[in-house]
Amino acid sequence: MTRRGHGLLLLSAAALSLVPVARAAAQERARDVPAAPGGVTAAAPGTEERDENGKRLDELSITLRGTGSLAFKADLKDSPGRVAVSRAGAGIGVGTPVAPETRLNVNLDFESSFYDFSNASALVPGSRDPFDDAYAVSLAPTIFHRLSPEWTVFGGGIFRWSAESGADLSSAVTAGGIAGATWTLSDRLALSFGVAASSRLDDHALVVPIVGVDWKIGDDLRLASEGLGFRLTKTLDSQWSISLAGRWELRDFRLRDDGPLPEGVVRDSRAPVEVALAWSPSRAVTVRLAGGAIVWQEFRFDDREGNRVSEDNTRPTPFVGLTASIAF
Repeated sequence: MTRRGHGLLLLSAAALSLVPVARAAAQERARDVPAAPGGVTAAAPGTEERDENGKRLDELSITLRGTGSLAFKADLKDSPGRVAVSRAGAGIGVGTPVAPETRLNVNLDFESSFYDFSNASALVPGSRDPFDDAYAVSLAPTIFHRLSPEWTVFGGGIFRWSAESGADLSSAVTAGGIAGATWTLSDRLALSFGVAASSRLDDHALVVPIVGVDWKIGDDLRLASEGLGFRLTKTLDSQWSISLAGRWELRDFRLRDDGPLPEGVVRDSRAPVEVALAWSPSRAVTVRLAGGAIVWQEFRFDDREGNRVSEDNTRPTPFVGLTASIAF
């Protein structure tokens, strides 16, 4: 994959991570429909609107989330060596009304990535272990304003720090923004679209279009965009659901200045496909256990000047993951 192609996907992933929030905001504010696609019940005359967690929309809301995953050892395709990747993350989302029909959401997320290379001697010359653990912090403030029952506009920033342990954080920063709108066509279908722009590690800035969809196909079946992918969810009962999902995941990390590739950049792209079982004992709590396969993965190493040093793919490998969220 070219650097430009990778950058387009990385920016699109960051931008699309905001689209479900925009879609939810639009659905929460849609007073004229009996039920929104995301399961939000609209207010009847004389009652108060509430979001999908049962919170009033004029109240402060806080969501805590945690994630963990393990991709088992996978062989590199075109060079010797193997790699396993495990991740752990945590985040907080805060939403508050700031004016009539206007709400501000701020999301702060942290992720640790632990790479276990074995005899990967060709990725970075002179090293069998090209880089150590890497960390990423992202901050995404976004504001939503309801224009009508059908239309909500949104805009915000995307700020990210991503680097290997010990790298210079001042050279590991990217920043950008997103603007768009959510169109609620009916109580079963909502579309989001807009544009995003961002700087990149050791490359030119990018501007790309974005699009999202939330389609309630039936009373117990829903298709929704999720980052750079889709999730098809089947509701089993009031607490349990099962889903099938596929997506792209993209990460860039600045490398440390005393490592095998000083001040370079590693670009990690992969495509997981999963089946997940989710348990929601209440509106505010969700726990999801997932299992599947990383059907495609690519590592690309660039030096500090942006020149390609190496690129290789891995063979498919299984993975497991666990996510949990609680809203207050």
